[in-house]
Amino acid sequence: MPPKAKKGKKGKKSKKQEQLELEKKLEEARLAEQAEQERLERERKEREEQERLRQIELARLREEEKKRIAEEEVEEATFRQSRAALLRIEAAAAKEKEEWTRYLACSNLPNPSSLAEINAYLSLWKESAANDMHTVIEECQQAFQVMRDIRGYVASLPETHSSVDLFENAITRIRTLTSEKIDEMTAKTLTEIEEAKEDPQRSVATENIKFGVWVNLEKNLKTKQINFHALNIHTDLPRNLALNPIALRVRSFFCIRCVMLYPAYSCLFSCSS
Repeated sequence: MPPKAKKGKKGKKSKKQEQLELEKKLEEARLAEQAEQERLERERKEREEQERLRQIELARLREEEKKRIAEEEVEEATFRQSRAALLRIEAAAAKEKEEWTRYLACSNLPNPSSLAEINAYLSLWKESAANDMHTVIEECQQAFQVMRDIRGYVASLPETHSSVDLFENAITRIRTLTSEKIDEMTAKTLTEIEEAKEDPQRSVATENIKFGVWVNLEKNLKTKQINFHALNIHTDLPRNLALNPIALRVRSFFCIRCVMLYPAYSCLFSCSS
């Protein structure tokens, strides 16, 4: 078997070849870097163009929104003016109708829109000497109507109207005077019952008011319940009070504020004591 031939050693690259290869690699790296820079520049310009277009679109939308809001404000202002004019006409017609109705009815109740008439009404009622049950409760019924009329008038006024607080104060004064009149009448009625020593109970009812008093004249342990049949009001008498000299007063008023807010449910609102 002939001896294997020895492999010859690879020839070393010349400096020139190495220089060419290095220059080639550098050129490739330069071209790659240049391509990357060009790509980044294109992307930057695309972002800038997109942002420019977006800003143009936003400006267009803002301008359209401003125009739409301006048109709506004009429409709303026109509607408010028309509505205000219509309300003034309706209020004037309602006031004229109310005054005519009041004139035909020869009502002695004050005009709810006139603080002067309301004050005069309060002064006359305060000076009134009537203190029997039926007269006072009827006067309280009229006071209820006056307060309801004032509430209705105030409801037609703007909340910022300068007279709203004055009318609210008038309602408070009427309510206070109503309580004072009922207290005075109650004292007189209790005295009459104790002096008569006959019927221990008296009651009266109007459209909006129920009122009754009961005096324990018998002082009997068998008295377990007090019934105001005319008022449809009933209550139990505790056994430990049956022998005591006591009296009971019942009052039931419709809640005016609730009636004005929810007239359809006026039968549900009452304030009792």
